[in-house]
Amino acid sequence: MKIPFKIGEHLTLQQGKDKMSQLDEPFKSRLVDIQEDHICIECPITREGKVTYFPVGEKMSATYDVYDGARYTFPCDVLSHKRDPNNVMVTLLSYPKKDDIVRIQRRKNFRVPCHLVVRIQPHETTQIAPFETHTIDLSAGGLAYDANHPLPEATILNWSLTLPMPEGQVLQPSGTARVVRVEPSPKDPSLLRHSIEFQNLMPADEEAIVQYCFNRQRKIRHTTL
Repeated sequence: MKIPFKIGEHLTLQQGKDKMSQLDEPFKSRLVDIQEDHICIECPITREGKVTYFPVGEKMSATYDVYDGARYTFPCDVLSHKRDPNNVMVTLLSYPKKDDIVRIQRRKNFRVPCHLVVRIQPHETTQIAPFETHTIDLSAGGLAYDANHPLPEATILNWSLTLPMPEGQVLQPSGTARVVRVEPSPKDPSLLRHSIEFQNLMPADEEAIVQYCFNRQRKIRHTTL
């Protein structure tokens, strides 16, 4: 199996070759070059934007999403660091072996009604004032909320959630999203309902949201029995 890598596309890295976990810190990066025996990426950054240089020989797990909705996961090793022709530091990773590549057809997103605080913040491409509101529903693909802060369709924004999980655990997924639909709220005509679609969601954050949705759906079904 060969991954349809495309220069400029994003991938996510975590330390270790095991399955990615919410407990492991994910790092974002982007492909800048592809060779037969290695791939070249921008030096990974943390959620906070801190550049990270992993030691040569470090074992990593990587995920890469493609246009058809599939997700590829594969192990890789840090080979070296160097400066590219533009004098920018980049990281070289081993190209995955065919037998190590796993293609995962992503689960169909299902929405659950929920009332969670969602924080909306400006993206580097937009100028909007930060605000908080509550979700109407949530899925691994996006969410809906009502607010009196109208945002045009196609607006790019940053978001963050606090997810209460079983046994008192609290997770805080965050990321970037695109406004895909704006319409009057059925609950309150003075508000506008915004539907946003997540973009480049971290695998660990997606896993957390899917788990929350399963738990929420189970609770709703239990209460209606």
